Amino acid sequence: MNSPSGPVSDLLHRVAPASRPGTQGQRLTRRLGLFAASLALLARSPLVQAQTTFVGSWIQYVPAIYGEYEETPGSPSTDPEPRSGYAYVGKTSRSVPAPLGYTLNFYDQWRLILQEPQQIAQTDNHWNNPNVWTDGVPAGTTDARITKSGSLILPTINETAAVARSLTVFDADNTNSVMRFELQNGALSLTPTSVFDTALRVGVTNANGEHRYNELVLNNSSLTSSGFAEIGKGQTGSGR
Repeated sequence: MNSPSGPVSDLLHRVAPASRPGTQGQRLTRRLGLFAASLALLARSPLVQAQTTFVGSWIQYVPAIYGEYEETPGSPSTDPEPRSGYAYVGKTSRSVPAPLGYTLNFYDQWRLILQEPQQIAQTDNHWNNPNVWTDGVPAGTTDARITKSGSLILPTINETAAVARSLTVFDADNTNSVMRFELQNGALSLTPTSVFDTALRVGVTNANGEHRYNELVLNNSSLTSSGFAEIGKGQTGSGR
């Protein structure tokens, strides 16, 4: 029997590799490998690794309060000396009648300062207040960190729900005393990327094996999560 040639032979050459044993399995393996690599890159992206830390305080800037405008004779090219209690605004000019027509007069404008600008230290412990977090209120893709003693009041049923991808309670100052933190009067839901991820860490030692003594207290509150929890886990010995 003669071997195929021409277009039929070309077609067989193109089809044959796909029908060889193991070819489709190898392609599927390669695709799964690429998919896993994509997930690994995604997990390391800045968007996925968003993080915010509870600070509980911020500086509120209050602008100054000014009175009416005032004018004093000025120079077209020289700024005036400062006036106590006044804020310098700028220069203005007007044409005024003169014996030979009009002359251009220059004036310095001022405003009386009724109240100086202020910087007022504010504190709060409501979860949904963006001012008490370093990078805004946690979301479902955000790792929330608590690094000092205190408390957070969780949202009520009529407010935006409290969520985070993970919650870490960790004494950043490495003190030997117990760092106690309370979640009060609400509910917090942790939404890790995978059920195999750690969603809650309390009293976990750092990379140097230094211990953190922490307590997380749920005061009339609930905490739910689909991931793992690490409580008092350390590299040498145990935390609390």
